[in-house]
This record gives sequence, structure tokens and C-alpha cells, in this order.
Amino acid sequence: MNTINYVTVIEPVYESTLVGTADLAPWQHLLASEGLPIASTNGRAELLLSAVDSKYKGIRFQEFSISVKVSDTRYFLAHAYNSIGLFALAERKMFRTPYYQGTIHVEQRQIMLRHGKTAVFQATLPPQVTSLNTADECWELFIHLPKQLRQQPAVPHYFHARLEGPTDHYPADSAALTITPTPQDETLAMLERSNFRAESWNIRPTARHSKSKTYSQSPD
Repeated sequence: MNTINYVTVIEPVYESTLVGTADLAPWQHLLASEGLPIASTNGRAELLLSAVDSKYKGIRFQEFSISVKVSDTRYFLAHAYNSIGLFALAERKMFRTPYYQGTIHVEQRQIMLRHGKTAVFQATLPPQVTSLNTADECWELFIHLPKQLRQQPAVPHYFHARLEGPTDHYPADSAALTITPTPQDETLAMLERSNFRAESWNIRPTARHSKSKTYSQSPD
């Protein structure tokens, strides 16, 4: 197996991730249009909603992303936001990832995405909810990317990511979740329509995030 060359490594990263499920049909249709299968648990799609707060070359930024599980450790990055417009543009142009500018707030028990004054996504974990456990974890993920950003229409593109660090696991069934997408938020609208349910809330206070270049070739 070839060694993965991670071209971007950022630490420390404050990472707050919701793991949950949603109605299968809309996400299955989306992945089918991308030529991908979809993983399911009890007939529901599996999703990761991840928010981070960190610095790159001394510039503080926040990100929020929505990914759908394809299989095992493979995910499809459906949509993502970066608080810095230039960073979002660089992601689209250099890495062909679906990043767009958004105002993001990441706290220990709250994730919020705003467009202007409108909060289009907000998740809050009640203060009385306590951690189930803490473990030192390393997620090595294979991330498929949307075909609309391909350099060559018939050639898929993807990157590798490694997310690691001490992880606090919280139950998220009592988390307050509000999704009020604007017309341009197609992925958030799908999240709302598909009845997303958060099942766990994982926090890495001092994570290390590593990312490979974007590859344009068959992953198999």
C-alpha cells in the first residue's frame, strides 16, 4: 500500500462533529448521481456534520462541512463552508472541494452557521449532558468530491484526510437542532427534508488535521 503524502497539516484544531442519520432516499439519489454507492444503518443514511476552529499561517478560520458515508471509511463531501472567503476560493480552485464562504461559530456545545444575520444551521448540546468516554482516536478517511468540480468530467477526484487526537464522546439525542436554509442552501435543505437525527457529538479539543492533495484518477 502506498504511503499517503499529507500536504497540509494543521494543529491544534478545535473539532466538533455530529454523527447522525437521515432518510436514505434523497442522499442515495445524490450519491447515485455522483456514481457512488451509499452506506446505510437500519435503512438510513449516515452523515458527518463537522465544525472546526483553528489557524492557518497565523490566520484564524472556522469550517463547517456535511459529508455522507459511502462505505467503511469512505465519505462524499456534499458541501462545506469556510469563514474566510479567500480560503474557500482556494479550496475550490486548488483542491476542487465544494467550499463556500459562511459565518461559523464553534463552541464546546454549540455549532452555528449563518448567512448574514440568518442562522441557517444551529446545534446546541444541553449543559447537563456529560461525556460518555474519552479516547485517543485517529480517523483515516477517503473523501470523494462532487463531479461538478472535476477537471475532466469522466475522471473522479478525491483526497485523503486524517483526523486525530483525544476525543470526548457525548450522546446527542437531546441536542437542540435547528435548520432554516436559505434558497441557495440546497444541501442544508436536503438535510432538513431528510429528517437528520444526531446520535453522537464528538469533540477533539486539540486535534491534528492532515490532508493530501486532490487526486484525479480512478480510486480503485
